[in-house]
Amino acid sequence: PMNPRVVSKAGATNNVRSDFMVDDVENARDESESSKQTFVEEFHSVERSITWRSKAFAELSVGELYELLRLRAEIFVVEQDCPYQDCDNKDQSAIHLYGTSNGQMVAYARILAAGVSYDSPSIGRVLTSSAIRGKGKGHQLMMNAIECCEDNFGKGTITISAQAH
Repeated sequence: PMNPRVVSKAGATNNVRSDFMVDDVENARDESESSKQTFVEEFHSVERSITWRSKAFAELSVGELYELLRLRAEIFVVEQDCPYQDCDNKDQSAIHLYGTSNGQMVAYARILAAGVSYDSPSIGRVLTSSAIRGKGKGHQLMMNAIECCEDNFGKGTITISAQAH
């Protein structure tokens, strides 16, 4: 396995657009007051920030490894009904980029060096949990994945491996 230079994005945050929050709260106006409060709290907790980290396989804790494998199975196998052999012996040489919010892993991408899967470095196993979909976090994940790929392997062609759904 290679020992890539891993760049951490811990503590990266996004500002929440207040006009977006106001629109969502206005849409919830017909709901009871307690439902509104719950809606606003959930919105704020997901949108507050995502902490981004990238780690080589050997740097992952057992808990982090379990969580990323659980999330990959939840999204790819269960949600997308696409059974496949996820553990393909490439994780050991990968950089694992993931985002957490409120202590939960909510986004993930696997970054591989040139020659592991393709002739160029690649980004695959890209996912966002249902809790953050539709909020622009997939775009943020891909921008961080591209930056991590370039930081570790230089600028150039990046192959993106994805399923069509």
